[in-house]
Amino acid sequence: MSLDDMRLIQLEILSHIKNVCEVNNIKFYLGGGTLLGAIRHKGYIPWDDDIDIFMFREDYLNLLNLLRKSKDNEFKVLSSSDNSDYYYPFAKVVKTSTYMVEENTPEIKGYGVYVDVFPIDGLPNNRLVRRIHFTTILIMLKMLNFSTTYKCSGKSSILKKFTKYCLWTIFRPIGYQRFLKKIDKRLLKYSEKGSKFVACCVGSYGLREVVPKSIFDETILVRFEDEEYYAPKGFDKYLSNLYGDYMTLPPAEKRVRNHSNIAYWLD
Repeated sequence: MSLDDMRLIQLEILSHIKNVCEVNNIKFYLGGGTLLGAIRHKGYIPWDDDIDIFMFREDYLNLLNLLRKSKDNEFKVLSSSDNSDYYYPFAKVVKTSTYMVEENTPEIKGYGVYVDVFPIDGLPNNRLVRRIHFTTILIMLKMLNFSTTYKCSGKSSILKKFTKYCLWTIFRPIGYQRFLKKIDKRLLKYSEKGSKFVACCVGSYGLREVVPKSIFDETILVRFEDEEYYAPKGFDKYLSNLYGDYMTLPPAEKRVRNHSNIAYWLD
């Protein structure tokens, strides 16, 4: 399956999520590289290969429950609550007629072309407590990563590969399910309703994910390919945190795909 084929399926999944959310008065936002793509390119970043959406925790849980109960077998939720072999601390919605293999990652049953669905959680209002809370989550996420696989990319040094293998032998016996439960418990400690700051704590950018909750007070519609989706009106603060001068293209050598994956149609 080509990258263009994968993107068409991702857009189909995203449109399905949008329909479910509109019918049930649930709000989600484009996030990460998908929001950057919408603002800078009106669609995919030319070298990007996935779609990310973000939701406040309550809406996140409601959406996953609705998708689980749906009689539409064309799409399926993958999460640690649904799959014992699923090791990501966020959910994916997959197209069930597809199958995907990712380099250097353990196989997950039912894994296919997907859209990533991330929760937004509340944070402590005190700056020091907030930093301690978030740093603890980041350490747990590292432990989770070390418990799933010892494999590194082919470009990694021998020292890095050896170090990761040693850490894997330490954390693998504990099991990634235990780390996932500890991470979830930590994430739920602070409700966004009483928080002045929020973040996608399981995102890729660490403390840069932290933003004032007020950026979500109002929303705007932004175009992503052929449809419009919600984004926080204060997206500039969020994207600046993540990417700096986000309207400037990165150097050519950094314009590469994020994932090493191959997708197939199931017979």
